[in-house]
Amino acid sequence: MPVRQRRAVAASCGLAMLIATYLLIGVIGHDLWKQDEPYVFGIILELMRSGDWVVPTLAGEPFMEKPPLYYLLAAACARLAAPLLAMHDAARLANAICVGVTLVCTARAARLVWGRGASMATCLLVAGCLGLVLPPRQMLPDLALLAGFSVAFVGLVEASRDGRHAAAWLGTGVGIAFLAKGLIGPGAVTLAALLLLVDVDFRRAVYIRTLAKAAVFALPWIVVWPIMLYARAPDLFIEWFWDNNIGRFAGFSVPHLGAAHAKGFWWYTIPWFTFPALPIAVLALRRTLTPLQRRFRSVAIATTGAFFGVLIAAASARETYALPLLVPLSVLAAGAVRLRSERLDRALASISAIGWGLATVWLVAIWATRAHPGEIPGSLHVARLIPATDLLPQSAAIWWAATSVLVIVATAALLFGRPAGIPRWLVIWVAGINLALCALLVLWLPWLDQAKGYRGVFESIAHSVSERPPCMDSIGLGESERAMLDYVASLKTHRLEIGPPTDCPWLLVQGLDWKPEGQYSVRWEMVWSGRRPGDDNELFRIYHRKSVAPRASGAEQSPQS
Repeated sequence: MPVRQRRAVAASCGLAMLIATYLLIGVIGHDLWKQDEPYVFGIILELMRSGDWVVPTLAGEPFMEKPPLYYLLAAACARLAAPLLAMHDAARLANAICVGVTLVCTARAARLVWGRGASMATCLLVAGCLGLVLPPRQMLPDLALLAGFSVAFVGLVEASRDGRHAAAWLGTGVGIAFLAKGLIGPGAVTLAALLLLVDVDFRRAVYIRTLAKAAVFALPWIVVWPIMLYARAPDLFIEWFWDNNIGRFAGFSVPHLGAAHAKGFWWYTIPWFTFPALPIAVLALRRTLTPLQRRFRSVAIATTGAFFGVLIAAASARETYALPLLVPLSVLAAGAVRLRSERLDRALASISAIGWGLATVWLVAIWATRAHPGEIPGSLHVARLIPATDLLPQSAAIWWAATSVLVIVATAALLFGRPAGIPRWLVIWVAGINLALCALLVLWLPWLDQAKGYRGVFESIAHSVSERPPCMDSIGLGESERAMLDYVASLKTHRLEIGPPTDCPWLLVQGLDWKPEGQYSVRWEMVWSGRRPGDDNELFRIYHRKSVAPRASGAEQSPQS
């Protein structure tokens, strides 16, 4: 085999291993983490039990925040992989699928615009953006929106070159984005498509026909589920459309649905969230372009501007809402990622290696300090905040070493066969992210499960009563908490916030201040109380009517009246 061919094979294998590691680190092996994962998985669990995908439900109650695409995909993954994995781990494989689709689509878009060598650079740019480091490790419907947006972006790129399949890509992507998260995706893509008409290169009949055909492809995705939902429950359709779409955007639903838009939030979030793609994309705007590349530049500017405008105008905001911005910025940046100066490339590679290397060493050092208790060095004072008994030294060290070796081998292979258009610093940057993720999500995993999980609390709740209660009322129980109670203890509560008091003898309260008085003036006794370790803002208590049954044996008790 010629040397050039061996290098190409080595680079392809190295990239595949590096991306596969990136997609799977932290996806499997950890419990459900607050805030989003418990309630998202609660919806997936209900879908698997009932098979009803028209009305998403959470712990027996309709939950109309988002359409069902992500839940369907995660439920399918759980069905297929649950014999081998825990159900929540299997469901989380949907994240790898969504991010994988995003990488494939951005690579295709870059290849259409910049040529064959740009695909690899774009994959590395997307994986290297700081905003995408942690979201794939948690169940987030925003990842399905990201995948749909990337498919639609390929359609717009195809349209800029009069591609025959542009309408199919564009319409399908819009449909996926809609079924992932509602109106925000289709709204931003439609706005971008209309903004392109400002460019004289797009004011052509063929582009108008592409948009019309794309609408036909998108129509089944957009109308079937809402029609079925409206036919089943018009009030739930209104709740989804008006409160969770229009209301979140306009602001009148934010006070009770949350995620308020803090002043200046996006102006200080976008720069770090899209790094390093954003500054390189800005440099790409100055590059001398071919006619096709000029049209693509218009596509990238229109999609970035449209989505950023939607984010700024919306009354609600969270960091993950900005994930689709990574698609146009990364593809645009692929045109300017190659550095003319070899010295600058080596300098940036050294900075990347030192920066991520120090982060990895710091994480490993803290783990080693707590895994082997003793005197803690002053430079690792933060280690005192981490319980020593929660970081298991042997099994974690083996997994971390194996994963780190895989990352190093993949990086070496990629650097050995690195094409001319791939800078050394970008490979080191992504490899450094993987090594830091290995240290954080393998070595620190037991502590993270304790710090971000709920399982221990709800297992304790399940064991706090002598037998399975026939019913349980609740006060102040949040969405994620209801989902975890259902998953861990197989208990669904009757929430007194949405219904009148019942004759149920069991009451679960979440909150610090509630006392059984007023309409609950019947004498109660507290049979259990508890909270997550280190969390002083939550308290769970179980009350039992004295006249109905004795208190649970062995539970922490404190009579209340």
